[in-house]
Amino acid sequence: MKGAWILIFSFFSHCIWAQFPSTFLSPADMKADLDTLLQTIDASHPDPTAYCGDFAWKNAKAQAYAQVDQPMSTAAFGWVISELLGTLQDSHTQLNYISFWRNHLDQGGRVLPIRKRNYWVVKAPKAGLEPGDELIAIENFTIDQIDQISRVFAMTEGHSAVSEDRMVDALFSLILAPFVVQNKDSIQITFLDRTGQLKKKKVATMTKQQWDQHLKELNKQKEEAEFNIEGGVCYLTIPSFAPERFGHQHRTIKKAFKKIHQQEIDSLVIDLRNNSGGLSTEVEYLYSFLDPNGANTPHNIISKSSKLARTRYPILNHRWIQKVILSLFKKQENIYNYVYLRSQPLGQQDTVYFHQNFKQPKHIFQSKVLLWVNGLSASATVDFTHTIKEKKRGEIWGEPVMGGMKGTFGNTTGTLLPNSKLQVQISTIRYNYDASWVYDPVSIEPDIAVEITHDHIRLEQDAFKELLKKRSNLRTP
Repeated sequence: MKGAWILIFSFFSHCIWAQFPSTFLSPADMKADLDTLLQTIDASHPDPTAYCGDFAWKNAKAQAYAQVDQPMSTAAFGWVISELLGTLQDSHTQLNYISFWRNHLDQGGRVLPIRKRNYWVVKAPKAGLEPGDELIAIENFTIDQIDQISRVFAMTEGHSAVSEDRMVDALFSLILAPFVVQNKDSIQITFLDRTGQLKKKKVATMTKQQWDQHLKELNKQKEEAEFNIEGGVCYLTIPSFAPERFGHQHRTIKKAFKKIHQQEIDSLVIDLRNNSGGLSTEVEYLYSFLDPNGANTPHNIISKSSKLARTRYPILNHRWIQKVILSLFKKQENIYNYVYLRSQPLGQQDTVYFHQNFKQPKHIFQSKVLLWVNGLSASATVDFTHTIKEKKRGEIWGEPVMGGMKGTFGNTTGTLLPNSKLQVQISTIRYNYDASWVYDPVSIEPDIAVEITHDHIRLEQDAFKELLKKRSNLRTP
């Protein structure tokens, strides 16, 4: 699909150049930003062509420069950058979606949040749509046409076809804003309601101030780690391996396994759907409650010392701090290896290895484990899924995750392009699960595929729980 980029780009050129915003980037400014971006990738990424090869990357760079031969909006330039980065097949190297969204709002653009799966509305109260309504068109754009743009912006790891489809859905509102809504006060939505009746609805869009207020309400509802026990099954949900409150997440996990032990629960569901990753140490911490031997992930990491990498935790750039840590923390592999890599000269690439398994002293759960994942389970969640599969510790339900059995990129760090003010995230580390040095682009497959149907969405049912109810090997409500 991404190979058809030029045709799609030309088709949508009328909305890119003719209307919004009133000020455009010049070819010189965009070429300078491309220079900056490519120089930063070369200086920071440990292996940018691992999946695509040098030839494809060379062609992608040439195409990007060819496309910026006339003025265009920031959104259109974001399109060019995303097409370029998509060649790498590295989900951690991508246009920063939040900065792209804010850039649109800062220029006077308007937005309308709509969550969907394929053509079906999942959640869109601001648009006055119900779960299960089937989207047909918004303004003069079919849903397929909007999804074609989203597919260009959707960065995934390796050959993650299902993950790309899920990213297309996840980015729907992001792409809708600059390319369809633009700065319109209202837009027309054409859809089939849940009875199959064709309808058209004029819907008000949101200003920057309205969105910021809406975001405050969303933040109050932000998901955190939680668990509940129903019918002899414990459901433990971990939304992120980089929580805002690490202590709270650790306490929740500990409490869950203590309750499991006290109530003699013999079935556990770990829900990592939509968990986009975080820290490998958090992966080890969660897994330590499933195996008395614990786990060590990753096996090794490859890192390239760069100015970009040094912008993370800049306090570690001080030589005296590096000497203290390297002297006192030799037995603490995680911090020692990280600081060792930070201490290397700019431009040097090195590999460090990990050997220590993280273990728990008590409340180890050794009975049935189900791991729930989907196409948006990425990065550190791939680490956890790999560990479960490699150690045969449980049954994986859902969809292929966003990564394979050999490792992922990570330690993504943002750089701001000076002219467009777009932020791009770039990988600075490669996480490997073994020493084979093979990059496998094939996603980890589930043991049990879970299909989410129109009825599940229309009735607001959890397809995973519905399937669980039908299976006899677990006690369920």
